[in-house]
Amino acid sequence: MSPRANKASPNEVKRRYYAGQARKYDQETDFWERRLFGSEHRIWACSRAVGDTLEVAIGTGLNLPHYSAGVRLTGIDLTPEMLAQAEIRARSLG
Repeated sequence: MSPRANKASPNEVKRRYYAGQARKYDQETDFWERRLFGSEHRIWACSRAVGDTLEVAIGTGLNLPHYSAGVRLTGIDLTPEMLAQAEIRARSLG
């Protein structure tokens, strides 16, 4: 077996990183987003969604509260741990 066979793919490296970040991701993201983008960027972006919408890299679901009731949202993410956090958030929002 070649040494390359044991090397993790770039996607696997990212998946492992975000798996470890899932529980603290929201807090750290909030800090940087407020400094870089302000507080309204999620509201602005999500307010433009209509009908069937796909959110790629939904992460922990930080955008979920900002979609209108008429949006039928599907979220995907590379990391099951992030999706688990998004599912918790979705349930808490009803």
